[in-house]
Parts: sequence; C-alpha cells; structure tokens
Amino acid sequence: MKAILEKQVNAIWYGHQKPISGILNYALYFFVQFALYLSWPFFQLGRYYISFKSKYKSSFNLEKLNNNINNNINSRLMIIIGNITVGGTGKTPLVLQLAEQLKKLGYFPGIISKGYLGRKVLASAMPHEIKLEDSPRDWGDEAVLLAHKLHTSSDPNSDSAVPVIVCKNRLKAIEALVQTHPNINIILSDDGLQDNGFMQWVNSLHSAQVLKLCIIDSQRGFGNQKLLPLGPLREPKVRLVNYHHMMIHESHSHSHSNANFNSGASLPAMNNPIFFQSSIIAFYQLNHTNTDLSLSLSLKLKNLSYKPKQFARAFHTVRAVTGIGNPDRFFQSLKTLGLSLQEKAYADHVHYQVSDLIFGDNLPIVMTEKDAIKIKAFADQIKAPIWVAKLALTGLDPLINIIQDKINKIK
Repeated sequence: MKAILEKQVNAIWYGHQKPISGILNYALYFFVQFALYLSWPFFQLGRYYISFKSKYKSSFNLEKLNNNINNNINSRLMIIIGNITVGGTGKTPLVLQLAEQLKKLGYFPGIISKGYLGRKVLASAMPHEIKLEDSPRDWGDEAVLLAHKLHTSSDPNSDSAVPVIVCKNRLKAIEALVQTHPNINIILSDDGLQDNGFMQWVNSLHSAQVLKLCIIDSQRGFGNQKLLPLGPLREPKVRLVNYHHMMIHESHSHSHSNANFNSGASLPAMNNPIFFQSSIIAFYQLNHTNTDLSLSLSLKLKNLSYKPKQFARAFHTVRAVTGIGNPDRFFQSLKTLGLSLQEKAYADHVHYQVSDLIFGDNLPIVMTEKDAIKIKAFADQIKAPIWVAKLALTGLDPLINIIQDKINKIK
C-alpha cells in the first residue's frame, strides 16, 4: 500500500507523470492530492518547530564541539552531499564512489550518516560505527551498504578501512569520527544540507574547509517546484545559491547538452554545475555462497557475474524488484540493455520479508545493491535466482580536481 501511495504522490509532484490508470486509482490520486493540501499547514508548523529546535540544540553543542574537535578539524575537508528534492537522486552512490576514488588517491575519508529509519539509531543518542554484522533495519540500509562496500570495520584501525559512523546528531557523529580515527582528512556527510543545526556549525568553519554539493536528477528536475508536502522540494529553490556545486545526475544515454529539466530551471543559472552519469557495469548472483557485497566482482567462479550485454543475452526477461526513491530510473537502465521486465516497486527503505520475493515462478530477480543488502540474511531461502546490478558513476573527474585543490589549500 505504501508503494502505491508513493507512486500516486510522485504522479502529483512530477507533472509529466500521469495517474495510475483505473477508476479506483484515479480516485486514490485525487484523494492523495486533497490529503497533501490538507496536511500542508501542519507540515509547515512542524518545519518551523524542527528548525527552531535544531538551531537551539546547535547553539548548545557548538561550544562543546569548539572545545573538543574544532582545533583538530582545521586540517580536514568537510564535504556535504545532499539534495533539494526528496530521495532518488543518487546521493548514496555518489558518496560511495567519492570515498572509493579518494581512498585510491591516498586520502583518508570517513563518512557520517543519520542512519535513516534505523531502529537503534532512533532509539539512541550515541554515535555508532557500522560493523559488517550490523543489520540494515537497526542502523539504516544506506549506511550499512556503504560499510559493506567500503570494507568498514573488517579492521577499524586499518589504513584500508573507510569508517561509517551513524547518529541522529551529525555533530556527535563527526566528534566520534575524528576521535576514533584521527588520521581522517576528509569527512563525507551523506545528506545534511537541510539540517539547520548541522549547517550552522558547517558555516562556522573556514570556507576553504567546506564543500557543499547538491544533487539534481536531470529527468525529474524540481517537479512542480512546490515545497513538501505539495511538491518534492525540501527547501525553496532559491537556496541553491548557498551550495558550491550542482551535481546533475544524468542517465548514461543522455548528455548535458540535451538535459531536460521539467522544472523550468536554466542550467547557466545554477552554481557551477557538474554533470555525472550512472550506468550498470555488471550483474552478480546473490546466494548463500556470495552474500557479502564486498566480494561482488572479486569472485572468479563461473556464471556468478556477467557484464551487462552478456547478462541481457543470457536472460531476456527478468523480474525487476526494488525499493528505492526513484525506481523508474532503475527500470529504465535495465530496459536500455534490451531486457524485458516484469516490474515490482516497493516503498523506499522497505524492510523485505521472504514473502516479498516469492512470485510463484523461477523468473530471475534483478535488484539494486541497496535492496540486496537487506535480503542477504535470507537470500538462500529464495528459489528464484537473484541477480544484483552493480552501478558505477562517470564524469566525476572535475569534482575530484576541485576536492584536491581544496585539500591543498588547507594543508
């Protein structure tokens, strides 16, 4: 039901999408639209309350942080990677690939996250470093995915480890990160541009130490350009000027020369846009012999991994199953390879059960790595073969150069 409501809300937010066909679905579409308008004043009151509370708490924490870590953070670069619209822009893949590339270049990145919807994160005010055995349901699916992909805490003190620390309070997460990993010289924040208390602290740092990146989906743009809950905007579009670079996320088949922003925004008006693309580079099988995502492409066993074109030739029809912010982007990337799909979209951050992946046939199931991290504990109970699409980003060289320039200036 939640997935159906999400699809109806997206149809309202993004005008180029039509309501789902059928009398009941049309009725639900207009009911959801009415509910969004009805909830608008209460949502705004909540926004102001959270903003006031966040700033008040920040004022208290800033002095403590100044005493504890500000002297040590002078030589570190703070990179905040967020978005101005709700979900599905590619924020976590960008954090992941930046961490990987920066590590290869000899830097020591660390990641902080709020561990969105993690049960133990919500129940505790203390920061926690993600371990490989940690559950996505307890600590947030995106944070646990980052930890697995970056080999976090296989040896927390190893130079090859990229720590991921989660906490409801991003300031406490940073404090824990620099105390437990003093060699860290780049801090990557997975989201946080709309966290007023956190951004108050960020803006108190020297400008050379800070890089604020806002990701925009080139296909969805800003939707109907309305604030939540009437539209997808988390904050007014005019605040884009507060960020250093707009990261324009394109599909691999489109270039920025023909990017179509249904929002009506003109690219030259944006702050220093950087265009990057995402594409599937491999498929690997998820089963009881390969449930650790860090082994995805290192396994050399026959038939456990395919290149995209090989996969499309081997499997003409697949069942695409996902619970992410923008499932249509995933589905389209599979169709671009020539695959015929049976689509099944769950709500973003869904907690899968075994029954969610039983469809009464053995049609191969294809999902994202964010989905796979949540089913690895029971993957061997699914009879149908499960294949995971590995994503890669291109076009990040200009951003890497900017980061290196900034680090050289604060040494």
